[in-house]
Amino acid sequence: MSSSVVEKELTCSICTDILFDPVIFLDCLHANCGACAKSWFASLSNSGSASSNTGSRFTCPACRAVVREAKTGSLLQNLVDDLVKSDPSKDRTQEEKNNMRSVYKPGDKVLPLAGRSSGTPPTGAPAELRPVQSPFASFHTPPQAGPSGNVFRSPLVPLPASPNNVSFAQPSSPNASSPGPSLANSFEQLSVAREPECHCCSKSLKFAVRGICATCEETFCTHCYRVNEGCGSSSPPNSSSSTLPHVVIFQKQRPHPQSPISIGLFCVTCESFCGEPNSSEFWLCNSCHSSGDDELWGYCSACVGRGNCCTHDLELYTKPLRHPMSALPQSTAMEILHRIQQHRRLVSQGNSPNTPQALILALGYMRQSSRWVNCDFCNRRLPTDCAFLHCSVCQNGDMDICMQCYDVTRSDADLNSTTFKCPQGHDFSLLTQSGNPGSRKIILSPPHDLPEMIPRSQNLNPGTAVALKGHWPDEENTSLGSVSMGDRPGVRMWEYGDQLSFPEGAVIRDVALAFTEGAGLDRVTYYWGWYGGVGGLFEGEFVRMTD
Repeated sequence: MSSSVVEKELTCSICTDILFDPVIFLDCLHANCGACAKSWFASLSNSGSASSNTGSRFTCPACRAVVREAKTGSLLQNLVDDLVKSDPSKDRTQEEKNNMRSVYKPGDKVLPLAGRSSGTPPTGAPAELRPVQSPFASFHTPPQAGPSGNVFRSPLVPLPASPNNVSFAQPSSPNASSPGPSLANSFEQLSVAREPECHCCSKSLKFAVRGICATCEETFCTHCYRVNEGCGSSSPPNSSSSTLPHVVIFQKQRPHPQSPISIGLFCVTCESFCGEPNSSEFWLCNSCHSSGDDELWGYCSACVGRGNCCTHDLELYTKPLRHPMSALPQSTAMEILHRIQQHRRLVSQGNSPNTPQALILALGYMRQSSRWVNCDFCNRRLPTDCAFLHCSVCQNGDMDICMQCYDVTRSDADLNSTTFKCPQGHDFSLLTQSGNPGSRKIILSPPHDLPEMIPRSQNLNPGTAVALKGHWPDEENTSLGSVSMGDRPGVRMWEYGDQLSFPEGAVIRDVALAFTEGAGLDRVTYYWGWYGGVGGLFEGEFVRMTD
């Protein structure tokens, strides 16, 4: 068994870190850290979500199965010890261990005793693990069940201070007459036991990114969302939520049955999740625009390195570490919902710009200013205001070379060539960091050959076009969403055959006239162009030619 598989099996589904003092739930055989499990069950007990005379209120955080008994996972602890010994970086700090041991010690009971409220942790428990007192408590504590209605509706609560020092408006509470149902139930439609489908095109979304509207409660694919056939298209919001604005939360089911649902930002090319704290990177484009207000246009680092992205200037953002109890799917969705609502409120009040940068900061991301570029030949850190060469093929798209090293290595290069070539013969792109680490600006990108179907005589000098609106042809293989593939950074999720897909504001390069169809008012002109690392056809009405 590979180390990655072992590590995944030894990961707590609550804090998403390696297990510490693990306990096993005998009803479903899932495991969590003892401190995480004890705080989880305490929050369920405190919420009063089920009768105190039954044990049905205690459910597994991974599969929602009823948990009646738990025991210490001694064998799992041995496996964790072996893993940490082979890779000490996986171990927790001593402070973290002390904090968790103050909540749970091996041999303690994690299930609250019958007839006693366990909402309050033991004396001495660290504040960050107290589910009632935590600033995230309203996110991970399931609210009391109420009348059927909006699955996302629950009292708004103040959010903790943003790590970006961005101040958020204090939200107001909705009407007391419209409490929301249990957040755990609201995510039933996202579970692997129920095949989620797009309400518009009926495409399977079991393992694909899908959006769920917090107002009209519809589930839809990104394609339908981008062609304005997603949120609210098939039915208006119900009467109880008709005054609420539409807010879309994007999610994706991870293939491993014990893994939670990924919620937040995804790469628009490969659909990889870009919201793992301190690990995932999201390269934001401020010029390409989705058809919806809630989808930020950006890419994972793998797609950027391989050239599967737009040619606009990009800025790097990362997600800082979050509260350990806020890693649960329902808490993450509620947190994002509240942050979007607060951002919109600030925009409407004129206290925040309505820009992608403002929205991504409101979502809790930080501008990454410590991402430096090093030359892979001399290992020197490159000045942020100097140009450098990048190969999108070598080293899986992670090869950079300074101009000094290129001058040394190009002694046998073709002096008549109009492009820069890497040692393996691939075309280099000329980039710069625009004076800021974590920025990416393309100075010169290599041209792309026209396909054989394009007449060369009519296209001696291919041009450039800007998209006036999004062009979203149907995918070639709509069944991919039902296949358990997991995140594949840098690998394109959807293919469109010989057609090119692009959003509004996209810059399409190497544009060439392909052919025309019809006559008179029905005449349609087709072009071939290049965007996001791939070439394809599109109709002329979607773009404005710039040269």
